[in-house]
Amino acid sequence: MPLLCPYLSKHEISADGILGEDDDPGILPFHGLPGPWTLETTKKFQVFGVLLKVAGDTSDRWLIDLKVPCFRGSCAQDWVEFVETKSQSADINPSDYMADPALESEIFGCDLWLEITAIDPIRTLKLENKDESGNVIIDSREGTLTFGPSSHVFPYGLSVSGLAPNTSYSLIYFADPAPGNNPGAFLGSGVSDGAGSLQLIRSVDLGFDLPHPADANFPTGAKIQLVLSSDYDVPTRSMIASNPSEYLFETELITYHDTDDP
Repeated sequence: MPLLCPYLSKHEISADGILGEDDDPGILPFHGLPGPWTLETTKKFQVFGVLLKVAGDTSDRWLIDLKVPCFRGSCAQDWVEFVETKSQSADINPSDYMADPALESEIFGCDLWLEITAIDPIRTLKLENKDESGNVIIDSREGTLTFGPSSHVFPYGLSVSGLAPNTSYSLIYFADPAPGNNPGAFLGSGVSDGAGSLQLIRSVDLGFDLPHPADANFPTGAKIQLVLSSDYDVPTRSMIASNPSEYLFETELITYHDTDDP
């Protein structure tokens, strides 16, 4: 059948998904042309999703949307603007996506399939507040981070209690030495509720393993911490203030393998 694959967009629309609308893991329409559509093309434009049972994410909903192609010589006047606005690439040639008029009245199609690429064990990390000597303080302020140790993204679910109420916190990868940007990473943020509880379900495309080779803790493991958002600069991945009594620290170093990292 004449091919419809280049005209399909694929996006997860699950409100509670690990890869949800905010993370935008999908793909926009108008991709893969010109040239023949091969297995390599399919792999280049495949999209991924992640389920994390322990974080309550056991199902996802995806939207497969078709931007209908026009036939060359019969396209609307706004076709070029339409393709450029909706497309995956900024340097796209809209004429590549005009269908051959000889195919008019033919049945177009695209094979779609869902493939499970990995089933990984879930790991758990306890986050605790600590005193000046680094000893865990036994109280109600604590958190549990569940994460996938090997994936194309770093998926996690975080549940925390005992925080300051109605306060913004950021989960970070602190890569020694200070200020933690060696290279470090911002993993997500959220505002605690009136009772001081916070839950995050996210995934982050780090682009490297944990720990990173530039981290002073390499190759043992990485530090994961929950800090006040006001104390952390996201663009530079650096701590800009220090209020450790308000933070939660890792109780052990973790490792993670990014399967997309060459």
